[in-house]
Amino acid sequence: MTINVIWHTDAIEGYEAVVDYFQNEGFVTAAENFVKNVNEIVASISKFPGRGRPSSKRNIRYILVDKNRRMYYAYENDTLIILSFFNARQHPDKAPF
Repeated sequence: MTINVIWHTDAIEGYEAVVDYFQNEGFVTAAENFVKNVNEIVASISKFPGRGRPSSKRNIRYILVDKNRRMYYAYENDTLIILSFFNARQHPDKAPF
């Protein structure tokens, strides 16, 4: 079974912001680990979409990418939609979902 993976614009911007931050601050290993973790998680939830925790919104789940960052996603009709990234050190009311 083939799973389509779609990245929402907010997810792309959030992903690039995290990688850029790590690289600009000189944390090259952290940037590499973040990219590796995201790739592994996307591959994993493509096979097991129920792996993450449910968010407050229906049909949206999240999973920890690292200690401080969540990746929000939805799974519908063989399509995995990466919705956004959230820094969990922020106030929970700021979470996108």
